[in-house]
Amino acid sequence: MPENFVAEVGTNLAELGMLARLTGDERYFQVAKRAAQAVYERRSPLDLIATSIDIESGRWRSAVSVGLFSNAPASTTSTTI
Repeated sequence: MPENFVAEVGTNLAELGMLARLTGDERYFQVAKRAAQAVYERRSPLDLIATSIDIESGRWRSAVSVGLFSNAPASTTSTTI
C-alpha cells in the first residue's frame, strides 16, 4: 500500500515551488499545491490531519494522531476521516 508522510507534502511544496521559480515552469508548483490542498481537504472535523496517508485511496493511515481513537492502542490504522 503506497503511503506518504504528510510532512513530505510540505517539503514538496517548498522544493517544487523553488524549482518552478528557477525554471519558470509553474507546473511544478501547481502539482505540489494540488497535493497540499488534497491533504487539507481531508482534515478531521477538528481541523486536524494525520501523520501519513495512503496516496492511492486518500485514506489516513494513522487515525490515532487525529484523535479518532483516544482510548485505542497506537497501532490503529486505516481509518477514513
